[in-house]
Amino acid sequence: MHPVTGLLTVLDTVLLVRTAPCEFEVRFTPPVWFGAIFGPSMQSQPFIADDGTSFLGNFLVDAEAHWGRGESRALWSGPWTEETVGGDVVLEAGAATVDGECLLVIRRLGETSGDLQEVLQTAREQSLRFEDLFRSDEERKKYQRYLEAEIQKRTRELEDTVRQLRQTVFDLNVAKAEADRQREYFRSLFQNTPEAVVLLDGKGLVVDFNSAFEELFGLSLEVAEGRSIDDLIVPPNKREEARQLTEESHGNRVVKVQDTVRRRQDGTLVPVSIVGAPVVIGDVGIGVLSTYRDNTEQKRAHQRLQDAFIDVVETVSRAMEMSDPYTGGHQRRVAKMASRVGEVLGCDESWLEGIYIGGLLHDIGKISVPSSILVKPGQLREEEWLVLKSHTILGFEILSGASLPWRVDLMARHHHEKLDGSGYPDGLKGDQVNLESRVLAVCDIVEAMSTHRPYRPARPVASIIEELRSGRGTAYDEAVVDAMLSLIEAGEFPFPVEPIPE
Repeated sequence: MHPVTGLLTVLDTVLLVRTAPCEFEVRFTPPVWFGAIFGPSMQSQPFIADDGTSFLGNFLVDAEAHWGRGESRALWSGPWTEETVGGDVVLEAGAATVDGECLLVIRRLGETSGDLQEVLQTAREQSLRFEDLFRSDEERKKYQRYLEAEIQKRTRELEDTVRQLRQTVFDLNVAKAEADRQREYFRSLFQNTPEAVVLLDGKGLVVDFNSAFEELFGLSLEVAEGRSIDDLIVPPNKREEARQLTEESHGNRVVKVQDTVRRRQDGTLVPVSIVGAPVVIGDVGIGVLSTYRDNTEQKRAHQRLQDAFIDVVETVSRAMEMSDPYTGGHQRRVAKMASRVGEVLGCDESWLEGIYIGGLLHDIGKISVPSSILVKPGQLREEEWLVLKSHTILGFEILSGASLPWRVDLMARHHHEKLDGSGYPDGLKGDQVNLESRVLAVCDIVEAMSTHRPYRPARPVASIIEELRSGRGTAYDEAVVDAMLSLIEAGEFPFPVEPIPE
């Protein structure tokens, strides 16, 4: 307990300090009766003098004059009687000026329920003791020393706080300058990178993009900001791909899409590769930074290379067929048929490219079969038939070393396999035969039946349809047969019958 608090407790007194005209705050811990008269809230916050009592407002008239003269001696008034819930209480009040502070002292003398003369006598005696609190030079000096010490302590604390605030402000300014520098650096990097970059928020809405993105897709930030990136540049057939890309990028990992397309503002499609990276602050992902690389030139170069490759394959195919005038163009026709059947089945572009190459090369093994067997007009002997059938294995061996993205070697080996196991060379059944070989098997039989052979003329379309229907689901794949029949009914196949070679 503070020594002044102890003294005030003994004297049953509360000490107030004026903070503004008619406004006071409690200094040190007040006695219990103070709350009963003035209210408990006045112990923790400033209060207006005439809000709670009648006598105090009257007393302040003399006190204000006393404070105005700056006198250090005490001015006493009382006793005063104040009504409370528990009965009337006798109080006296004093005013003094100490070190420039206007002090107000309220002291309880007792209750009026006892002998009034005794109360007044006690009040006079205690008043003399109470005046000593201010008139005693020793006590005044002690209190003054205490106030000076408190002021010095608070001053040091304030100075420390000011120093800490200055250091904090300095650190904040340094941090802000560094943040501004980094922001400018990354802003410059963002704007000047040659790749098209877009910043999305957590909902996939456009926050910002650089000039390369604007140029690639023909968009302005004024139009695109706040809109869904999917609505702006994703074609309908790529919506699911885009949704997965955004979802996985928000999963705090980098996601790549190597070969896809996006839509420009004018509706044209542009081939792109995409990298989506999460934007994370702390452990929380707040958005996605997506980079789009324009693959137009790469696609053109790839297409030129692909065209050159196909030209070479077609040249090899034509050269190989020169030894057999009856089957001239057979592989090219099978390749075209297979590609169309794949389109009807809904196969993707890469698959269609692979089946076309496989069709051009599926009979490459016949290069090792004697032409006498290939053009023989009559029925083949058993040993000749075995040599002819070996072209599937020879083709597989020739193509197995080719570094191609498609298994054209398996297409060459299995294009005579049948789903019921009656085909050759391996007697595969059902799902053991891949889709490419199933398609080539149907296209090969349709093309072969529709052209002349040394041992028979071309078959009519009705015979071809009958062969397909009779073998549907047993020798041939049902979906492939249905696709071929739809093309035949549309008049696309078979190709027009060429004259019999002379």
